Amino acid sequence: MNTHVPVFRIARRLQAGLIALTCAFAGAPAAGAPMTVDYSISTREHIRLHHGQYISLWVDETPYPISVSFDDTVASVLEAQSQSRTYEIGAPGTTVDQPFFTVQEGTVHSSTRVTQDWSGAELLTTFTQEVVFDALPSGEIQGHRSYFLSLQFRSPWEAPPLLTSESLRQYFTEQVGSPVEVGSFSHRTWGGYEDYLMWDESFSGAVVKVIGVHAVPEPGTVALCLGGLSLLVAVRRRRLGRAS
Repeated sequence: MNTHVPVFRIARRLQAGLIALTCAFAGAPAAGAPMTVDYSISTREHIRLHHGQYISLWVDETPYPISVSFDDTVASVLEAQSQSRTYEIGAPGTTVDQPFFTVQEGTVHSSTRVTQDWSGAELLTTFTQEVVFDALPSGEIQGHRSYFLSLQFRSPWEAPPLLTSESLRQYFTEQVGSPVEVGSFSHRTWGGYEDYLMWDESFSGAVVKVIGVHAVPEPGTVALCLGGLSLLVAVRRRRLGRAS
């Protein structure tokens, strides 16, 4: 009985294994990599100013999902006290990517920060994101948009550890601590002339929950994975062509 495996079969199996491993790494968050957090915002209060003349106000109880992407690199310690520490999140020059801002001409300022406070019986970790967009004036019309989200996590502690990209992700996946289900969220957009406000709309969320977190694969990794899959398809077609 011949127990030898042809060399081309071994090569093909190794090739398939390497491609599967590459795709697995593409879906796994690396330390200091972009990641996306999915939120559910409930009990939203809307306020709208119409044409600078009248205001409408309403409350929507339907959960509203949003997804926010940001670089989870722990860049630096902004402030260190005896019982608290504040970190800046995100590599220099990166911005928070969230659905309320479209690509327009203007300036965008964004910040992501985490504050850890161990003055009480538990470690309180507060995650905040803020984005402000000021549109370039079009004629005499000016525009402004702002976004703010805050979420807090509670966890027991013995010695407060230094925050890392990995431990930051673990908060969102509930591997460390438990999220407080009353966060805060606000979004505002307004525009008008220098001395006349045409519109002003804002809404805020009273309950913010994390419903998912996933990595944003690097473009090079995705391209490598797709290239490997294309190669497998080509080899398969070639074998079928020979068989026919």
